Amino acid sequence: MNYKIKINNQLVDVTEEVYYAYYRMANREKYLEKCDQKNGLMHYQALDFDGMVGEAIMEDSRSDVLANIVTREEQGQLYQAISKLAEKDRELINAIYFYDQTEKEAAELLGVSQQAVHKRKTRILHELKNILEK
Repeated sequence: MNYKIKINNQLVDVTEEVYYAYYRMANREKYLEKCDQKNGLMHYQALDFDGMVGEAIMEDSRSDVLANIVTREEQGQLYQAISKLAEKDRELINAIYFYDQTEKEAAELLGVSQQAVHKRKTRILHELKNILEK
């Protein structure tokens, strides 16, 4: 059996695997769009008209260049401060704040109680504060 998908208004021969993956993805996209409509979500593309890109008419309140520069500077200082921590402390902070683990999940990985992780996190945050204030 020949499998074809339409790309740029042309039918292209593809393998069975590609055919089913393509249509599974296309069906998933249609399903998500219906869910968005049902939940009242609107995409910028819905605002497109006569060569005007809908996103261009939306005000971007995050475009404050000075605020972005300050934020990046502060992030750089924070990363430097974190690099000064002991390796185990750095791993805990990374797990909780950069890998979105809960204190309970971190505790399970470390083999300690959640309370122990909480106390350790509090101590590390105070240490970070002291490093940043210097």
